[in-house]
Amino acid sequence: MSWPTHCLDACSKFASYVRQDGFLFYENRLCVPNCSLRDLFVREAHGGGLMGHFGVAKTIQIMRDHFHWPHMIRDVERICARCTTCKLAKSKVQPHGLYTPLPIPSQPWTDVSMDFVLGLPRTRHGKDSIFDCG
Repeated sequence: MSWPTHCLDACSKFASYVRQDGFLFYENRLCVPNCSLRDLFVREAHGGGLMGHFGVAKTIQIMRDHFHWPHMIRDVERICARCTTCKLAKSKVQPHGLYTPLPIPSQPWTDVSMDFVLGLPRTRHGKDSIFDCG
C-alpha cells in the first residue's frame, strides 16, 4: 500500500519539526509560542548581556540561529526600531567628538574599566573576542 500524494506532502512539511522533552524544535531551533517570551528573547539578543545594540540584521542572525516562529523578522524589526538606546545613540542632535578621558585614580583598584572586542576572526582555538580589564 502506498500513501496518497496529499498525505506525503503534508507529512513532508512537518518533517523538520521534532518534539523533545516537551519542547518543539524546527530544524534544531526552539519554536517559541505567541507570548511575551518572543519580545524578551529579541530584546536580549539585541541589547542584553554582552550584546551591543548591533542592529536589525545582526539581531535577526542571532535569533535565527536559536529560535523559530512565524514573522520573526517583522518582530525583530519592530523591537529594534523602538529601542530607546539605539535612538539616543543615533540621535542627530547628540554632540560628537573626542572621547572624554577617565580621571586618573589616586589608589590601585579604585576605578576599574573593561573593554570587549567581539566578532574578530577566529583563532586556531576558536576564540573570536578580547576582554581587557584595567
